[in-house]
Amino acid sequence: GAAGAGRLDGAEERTMTVTSLLSFEDALDAARARLAAFDYEELMRAGVARDPRDYYLLATYPPLGAMRPITAAEIYADVRGDGRLYVHIPFCQQYCTFCHYTKEINPKHDRVGRYLAALEREIELAARHVRPERFTIHHVFFGGGTPSYLDHRQLDRLLTRLRAGLGLAVMPDFFFELHPGIVRRPDRLERLRVLREHGVSCWVFGVQSMDETVLRRLNRGHGRAEVLEAIELVRREGGTDLSLDLIFGLPHQSLRSWYDTLAELIGAGVRKLNIFPLMFKPTDPIYRHYLRRPEIFADGPERLLMLTMAEIVLEQAGFGKGPIMFYSAGEHAYEPLEDLDAVGDKVEGLDLLPLGVSSFGRLAHTQFFNHCKMDDYLAAVEAGGLPVWRGAPLPREERMRRAMMINLRARGVRRSAFVRTFGVDPADAFPEVFALLRRYGLLLEENDVVRLSPRGQLDASSVAARFASPAVIALLAEEAARQRPEEDEKVLEAHNFSPLAHRGIAATAAAARAG
Repeated sequence: GAAGAGRLDGAEERTMTVTSLLSFEDALDAARARLAAFDYEELMRAGVARDPRDYYLLATYPPLGAMRPITAAEIYADVRGDGRLYVHIPFCQQYCTFCHYTKEINPKHDRVGRYLAALEREIELAARHVRPERFTIHHVFFGGGTPSYLDHRQLDRLLTRLRAGLGLAVMPDFFFELHPGIVRRPDRLERLRVLREHGVSCWVFGVQSMDETVLRRLNRGHGRAEVLEAIELVRREGGTDLSLDLIFGLPHQSLRSWYDTLAELIGAGVRKLNIFPLMFKPTDPIYRHYLRRPEIFADGPERLLMLTMAEIVLEQAGFGKGPIMFYSAGEHAYEPLEDLDAVGDKVEGLDLLPLGVSSFGRLAHTQFFNHCKMDDYLAAVEAGGLPVWRGAPLPREERMRRAMMINLRARGVRRSAFVRTFGVDPADAFPEVFALLRRYGLLLEENDVVRLSPRGQLDASSVAARFASPAVIALLAEEAARQRPEEDEKVLEAHNFSPLAHRGIAATAAAARAG
C-alpha cells in the first residue's frame, strides 16, 4: 500500500483541501444519536423496510419475473423522444463474489471478438429504429462485467461504430466503468486516451472497499494501492470527474474499516461516491458465504449505522447528497437532494436503450430485457434480429406506479407534472400507500414536490416498492410457483433487479443465523 501511495502526484495537496473530517468516535456517536428514534423492527413489520438478505435496489418495474416473452417489433415500433443508452461488456479477469451480472471470466480471444461483432450488429439493427432525428440520447453508460477489460483497439473500434451508428457526433454525458486493475495493463494509457478522445466525461471506478482483507474475500482482483494509482492515472490523463462505488455490509467489514475507507478516499481528493448496501441473491457466491458464516456480516441495524455514519462523515467534509445514494462535492457535484428545483417535470423519466447481453431498458412505455444467456444473445443477433427476450408493455396505471417508484428512488415527484401527465394527483391515485408512508414519517410533501424523508431514504427501494400493483405481485407469485429447468431458474433469479422478487431469502437467512 505504501508503495502505491508514494506514487501519487499532488495527493498531499488534495488531502489538505479537506478542512474537516470527523474522527471515527465522533462519527459513530453522531450516527447512533441520529438513529436513536429509528425503529427498524417496526418498519420491517409495516413492510417498508427489509431484512438485508431480502433487500435489493429497485432498478426495473415490473421485475423480470412479471415479464413475458416479447418481440422486438412490439418494442421498437415507435421509438421517439429523449433517452439514455446502456452498453454491457460481459468480460472480467476474476469472479467477484457479490456479482450477479452476466459475465465470462478471461474468455478466449475469439469469444470476445464474436461478442463485439454481435454488439456492432445490434447497434446497426437498433439504429434502424432509433434515429437521431426522433430519439435524442442524452446519457451513455458502459457497464459490465468490466468495460475496461477491452484493449484500446477494441474500444476504439466499438466506440467509433457506436457513435456513427446512433448519430452521436458529439458524445453526450458519457460514463465509463473501470476496474482499478487497469493499472496492470500494458496498454493502460492507450485505453484511457481512446476513452478520452471518444468523449468519456465521468470515470466510474468499482472500488467497494479499501480494506485489503475485505477485498480478498470479495475476490476483487485489486488492492488499495491500485485504487489510488488508478485514480491518479486517470487524473494525469485529463479525467477530472471521477465517481467511486462503495459497498457497506461486506464480509469482515467493521464500522472502523468502513470509516477508514471513507477517510482515505476523501483524503485522496475523491469528490463523488456512490454508496450502496451489499445485496444478496441465492445465485451469488457471497450468499452461500453468508449461509456458512452469517456472523461475519453486518445485520440490518448495523448496516443502517454504517450508512448513517457515512452520511455524517461526508456532510462534515462538504459533500452534498443527491440523488439518493450519490454523494458529491466540487465542480462536478450533483444538485443537492434538498434542491426542489432539481426535481424534473418529466415524471416518467428518460427512456433507456439497452445494448448487449442481459441489458434491460424501456422504450415506448415497455420495460424489457435482452437475452441474459450469452449463447442465446449471440444466436439472436447472428440470425439478424434484435436480441429482445422478455418484456412488459405498461398501461396507464402501471406507468403511474413506475413513475412514483423510480422517482422516489432518486429525487422525488413533482405533483403538477404528474397531474399533467396522468390527469390525477399521486396522493389521489394511491391513497392507501400515501397513508401508510405518511403514518411512518417516510414522506416529505413540500412546494409541489413529494419526496422521501431522511427516514425513508434509509431504505428507499423498499419504501418505493410499496407502489407495486396487486396484479404484478400476483404475476410474481405465479412465476415463483412455476416449474422450469434449474438453469432457467438461475437466470431469472440472477437478473430480477427488484426488491419485489426477493421474498423468501430473508427466511432462509434468518434460519441460517439462528442455526
